[in-house]
Amino acid sequence: MFLGFGSQTTRASLRSNIAQDTSIAMKSGILHALCLAGSVVADVSFDNWHPPVRGDLRSGCPAMNSMANHGFINRDGRNLTAADVVPRLVEVFHLSTELATLLTQLGLPVFTLGDLNIHNRFEHDASLSRKDFYFGGDGFTLDDAAFNQWFSHFGDGDKEYIDLQTAATARYSRVKHSHVHNPTFVLDAPKRLASYGETILFFRTMVDPRNQQCRRDFVEIFFSKTLLVVEEQRIPYREGWRRPTAETTGLSLASDILELALRTPENMGTNDRTVDVPECSLSRPGETGEAGVKGGPDKFQKVLKKLSSGSAGFAEL
Repeated sequence: MFLGFGSQTTRASLRSNIAQDTSIAMKSGILHALCLAGSVVADVSFDNWHPPVRGDLRSGCPAMNSMANHGFINRDGRNLTAADVVPRLVEVFHLSTELATLLTQLGLPVFTLGDLNIHNRFEHDASLSRKDFYFGGDGFTLDDAAFNQWFSHFGDGDKEYIDLQTAATARYSRVKHSHVHNPTFVLDAPKRLASYGETILFFRTMVDPRNQQCRRDFVEIFFSKTLLVVEEQRIPYREGWRRPTAETTGLSLASDILELALRTPENMGTNDRTVDVPECSLSRPGETGEAGVKGGPDKFQKVLKKLSSGSAGFAEL
């Protein structure tokens, strides 16, 4: 369901536009933010987990790191290809083949997990669990302060599940923190879209098999922070996680990103005071406006329109 799209006709029109192409050609930085990549083949066990050893490469993506630690992709984080990643995305996280293929379009025939740490290409400011590059963040090291600020929104263990509004609020808290404290903060339209996708994919894949709701303890383990082990970086299989029953397609991802975007009044893109910060913001749920967007020439408004037009629109980003 799309929230805040004004009339029923507008919502139907937007759905129709998105449905013209259910895949999303998300380029460069989107792999890092939507990087629920890697999985297992039938004869690989989730029990074969081991932390990285000296010389292994890791990224800021908890899924890629977990996959390497489980041995589902190369444990050293090197010599990875789309042919390695795509079938594993499909098998474990139940992404569609089309979406999994698009998420691995790095423009590199062979890549490493270290390649995903390039600032403002794959890694971006306002990470859910990493320190901004300006403050010495390297992309792959878990930052306690960042993680705790984000994860505190999900309660102190009194809540079993995470709803979409809480996930949106938690993500937005990281954006606001970086915007206030990081003088070089950048979260332009493509990076903002990547940031939304990062939240949606953990929200749709770290789900309880009994009801398909996002489970708090699954997310905590997945993002490498538990009471007993500081950095596990593993899939919470022994706690009950199983492959989601619902497939994540380009259409469902686009729908969820739009819904998430409309749950936070986001209008900042940079802290460069020589650049005008867009004055308009996304409508909150229940507000009206063309395609759920109010105000003037917000760059993100253009991205939403490109999103609704499918991969051809994203090719222009």
